[in-house]
Amino acid sequence: MTIRARVQGSWGLGKLFNIKEGKDSRFASGYADGSIRIWDCDKGTCETTLNGHKGAVTALRYNKLGSLLASGSKNNDVILWDVVGEAGLFRLQGHCDQVTDLVFLDSNKKLVSSSKDKFLRVWDLETQHCMQIISGHHTEIWSINADQEERYLVTGSADLELRFYTIKHDLVDERSMLKLNGPEAVGSENSSVQNKWEVLTLFGEIQRQSKDRVATVRFNNSGNLLPCQVAGKIVEILRVQDETESKRKAKRRIHRKKKSVKEAADVNGDVNPSTGEESSIPTLTVFDVFKLLHTLRASKKICSISFCPVTPKSSQASLALSLNNNLLEIQSIESSYSTKTLTIEL
Repeated sequence: MTIRARVQGSWGLGKLFNIKEGKDSRFASGYADGSIRIWDCDKGTCETTLNGHKGAVTALRYNKLGSLLASGSKNNDVILWDVVGEAGLFRLQGHCDQVTDLVFLDSNKKLVSSSKDKFLRVWDLETQHCMQIISGHHTEIWSINADQEERYLVTGSADLELRFYTIKHDLVDERSMLKLNGPEAVGSENSSVQNKWEVLTLFGEIQRQSKDRVATVRFNNSGNLLPCQVAGKIVEILRVQDETESKRKAKRRIHRKKKSVKEAADVNGDVNPSTGEESSIPTLTVFDVFKLLHTLRASKKICSISFCPVTPKSSQASLALSLNNNLLEIQSIESSYSTKTLTIEL
């Protein structure tokens, strides 16, 4: 592994938050003085500086194309930037504390922000208004992420649970509404207006193994792995089951439930026992989709994590761990364990 360039000339507290995916070599970094710098990794030079925040920049996120950049700060604001035009587009205000993470959704039409105020906010970027406020966490939310297909969004905090949400898309809902007609369409008018603003719906919660607060949650590009890094030495890696695996697991769960209900009914003399799930299509739960693969423990405290762009054929993925002793550990993730394949001193 070769360090391509070293960036210099930063002032204040410099912290790199985001590297844009794709062939472009640029990345953004946010600083304590409220500035954002766009760097060219190949040249090791700063291309432009964006100023707009009055407090330290605490969150950065590019959209998939790399044309837009969202930033959050300690002064509670979110700013959307035009990267190509090197200009701020507008400011989003509503959080009551530091913004901690950001995620673009629905072809850049929406933005989800998390904050230390314990709330998620879903922003409509076309109208520049907040369309949904989500509570549920009892402590500060530190990280959020959505898979590439935007089926699920996960949030992590100091709570002992990870919270999962299903994501609703306008195009999908419009197509489903076209199938309605007559009285059914009329009867559903009020509910459709109400549901129009509900982009995120709670899917469920999964208990974490560690009691330390969550630092980072990130899906891999294929969407089948979800590491949860805590503020310590541990990364909990969850496997995301595909639709076929999830339905199979749900059917097995319902079968076990029916069997136990029938056994209880035989004991009690109940002629018509009910499990509450009589439909032929099983309803998926969060436990049908997400499953703890294994827990990875580093030698030192982990500062950040990132999936490596190249995955060996023998493993599911390679995960890079940045440690607080200036070491970079590369972990190969297998089906039931992980192995350290490389250590680099920075």
